[in-house]
Amino acid sequence: MHSPSLTDVLARLLWIMVGPVFLAVFGYWIIKTGNGWFTPADFAFLGILAAMIVARWLEFRGGHPKTAEGEPATAAHLRRYAIGAAVVGLSLWVAVNLVANHVLTF
Repeated sequence: MHSPSLTDVLARLLWIMVGPVFLAVFGYWIIKTGNGWFTPADFAFLGILAAMIVARWLEFRGGHPKTAEGEPATAAHLRRYAIGAAVVGLSLWVAVNLVANHVLTF
């Protein structure tokens, strides 16, 4: 039986739980402040999104990657996660900026 390293555990926590929570927090911050497209909140959002993808990759580098359900993961899972996270994350970033900078302007 394989015992995961601390890096594997932290990477898994980031891409599964911590990253999405912080995306929600920074998305709310972007909507709340609504003062442009490339603010500190935007860079934080994009940085967390990138960190989530890197964390997933690091889990693969650790040698025993798992899916969110705990099954062994393949390179196809990594590709699907990276592409999906990038597309959904960037779409969410655009959407919150449109709401913050164009819809909620008074």
